[in-house]
Amino acid sequence: GDWSEESTQVIVDNIDPTAQVTNENDDEWINMLSDKNLEIIEIDKDANLMNCFYKVNVVSGKTTIDFTPTACDKPFTINTHTACPVDGKNICRVSKKVQDKACNVNNPLDGSKLFDLDRVAPVTTKTVREPKVSPFLEWINTLTNGWFVTDKTMIALECSDVTSGCDDTLYKIIPKGEDEKEIEFVSYKGPFTLGEEDGLYTIEYFSIDEAGNQEETKMEVDK
Repeated sequence: GDWSEESTQVIVDNIDPTAQVTNENDDEWINMLSDKNLEIIEIDKDANLMNCFYKVNVVSGKTTIDFTPTACDKPFTINTHTACPVDGKNICRVSKKVQDKACNVNNPLDGSKLFDLDRVAPVTTKTVREPKVSPFLEWINTLTNGWFVTDKTMIALECSDVTSGCDDTLYKIIPKGEDEKEIEFVSYKGPFTLGEEDGLYTIEYFSIDEAGNQEETKMEVDK
């Protein structure tokens, strides 16, 4: 006969929702200075999400933040100083668990992301090439590096950073008697000389890595 007026429509949902963890620029390397936080942007795909959680593990597998409720499909922030403590490789995994209204749940490892955290500043090495001239009087060695440079002596700077890699090396040359505040740092493009005037030259230099960690400024005097 006719359809019953008591008939109803039932929607069946057998599809698990998905979540993908990323950050604003989808960076693999994040500056993890202890006063910085990491903002996580996730993409949750399901029209009927009910609950969302995030979790943080360090490289050893230890859980530092167990599944913690968070708003679905909205950015959230973790304190990396506590959630991602310094370990051997500074690797921190962020994963997301999402549940829809039919109680389907994703696999949290799907869409999770490893952030290889760079907390260590780069190291710059200064090399004075030949020609270098030994002082005529031996006692001058106590006042110098053990040599004088000439106007043809090339000075090289080399940056080393084993984690995220070097981004830039900056330096400035300060002749004796000049105000260092009046001289700006310039990017290192290759070996350089000090100039033709006799005297003392102070070279200040430092490097910055790809994660934004900045080395403390180093200083050395050449004569």
